[in-house]
Amino acid sequence: MAVWVVVGIIGVGAIGLAVASRRHTSDVEPTVREFAEFRDALSQQVAPLRSDTRTARRHLDRAAEPRVGEADAG
Repeated sequence: MAVWVVVGIIGVGAIGLAVASRRHTSDVEPTVREFAEFRDALSQQVAPLRSDTRTARRHLDRAAEPRVGEADAG
C-alpha cells in the first residue's frame, strides 16, 4: 500500500512539473523582436568604442614619432 502512495505522489509531481514547464517555456526563449531589440541596443553601446579605439591608435602612432627636443636614437 505504501508503494502505491509513493508512486501516486511521484506521478502527481511529474504531471505538475510538466504543466508548469509548458507554461513557462515562452518566458525563457526570446522572440525574434526581443532579440533584434537586444542586438540593436548592444550595437549602439559598442559603436562608440570603435571610435575610441581609432582615436587611441592615432594617438599611439603619433607617440612613436620623436618628440620636439628629444635626441634622435640614430
